[in-house]
Order: sequence, then structure tokens, then C-alpha cells
Amino acid sequence: GDVYKRQQWVPTKALRKENPDRLPGRIAFGGYYDTGTFDRLDGSGNTDKALGTVYVVARQKLWEPELASDRGINVWTAVSFGGKRSIAPITYFWSGGALWTGPFRRLKKDVLALGFATEFFSDALVDQKVETVLEGAYSFNVTTWLTITPDIQYIIRPSGMKSIDNALLAGVLVYLTF
Repeated sequence: GDVYKRQQWVPTKALRKENPDRLPGRIAFGGYYDTGTFDRLDGSGNTDKALGTVYVVARQKLWEPELASDRGINVWTAVSFGGKRSIAPITYFWSGGALWTGPFRRLKKDVLALGFATEFFSDALVDQKVETVLEGAYSFNVTTWLTITPDIQYIIRPSGMKSIDNALLAGVLVYLTF
């Protein structure tokens, strides 16, 4: 079964005016439990039962140029852990970053994003330990229907393996809204 709980303060502009020093934030936590049967990671051909994970996600606005603005800087983090090491390839995951919405007054809908993600692999995967991804992106709202987002990622120990060289990836996302 799934369990999910969320607590947040996402106020109206009127409520923000009553509490000008309180910036919006959110924290959510939950988890799942699966009673199914799974193949073990050790390659033995044996199986194991039941798999569960819990997670926490938090987001907080740190700064805004004016009260109740859609523009501003937010930080976020997410953590998940759990699962039997014998059957779950990733037993711990941590990510986080910062989003600056409207970094320039005339470009209120543009977003600058910087983030990271780290995966910790199960001890049952002998050659795999930790993978870390560092990422930067900038979303340009060209029109009301077109957004272009160049993105760059640096992957440290891809798939958690020392035998694979670190990788630099670049791409562009194109969003069409209709």
C-alpha cells in the first residue's frame, strides 16, 4: 500500500500581505510497500519478498523581489531510502537544488536551475557504489507557447562504476504549449 502526507503553506496574496516575513514552503513525505516477489540482485536466481521505501521532499522560497511575487529563489531537496539491499538496486537517493524564477525583471517567466542528484547502490551490486549528477539549465520563455531550455549535466561515476569515465552531457528541451 501507499502512504502519502503533505504539509504546505501556499498562501493567497492577501494572506501573504498579513504575513510578509513568511515565505511559502512545502514538505511532503510518504512511502510504499510492495508485497510482491522480486529477483535477488546477487544473480543466484533466488527471490525475495516485500519491498518498501520512504521519502521526504521539501521546498522553500528564500527570496522574492517584491511581496507575493511569482519571481524569486526557491531551494528544494528530496531524500528516499529503504528497500532490501538484496533486491533494490538503489537503496538511498538524495537530490536538491535551487530555482530562480524571473532572474531578470523583463523575463519574469524564465527559470535558472542548478541541482544535483546522488544515488547510492545496493551492496549486492559489487562494482556499483555511488553516482552523482550535477546539472544546470536555463528556461527561456520565447513566447506564450514556446519555451527553450538548454541543459548541461556532469555525471560522476556513471552507473556508480569506477570503470566508466565521468560524462558531460548537453541538450536542449523544446516545449510547445497549445
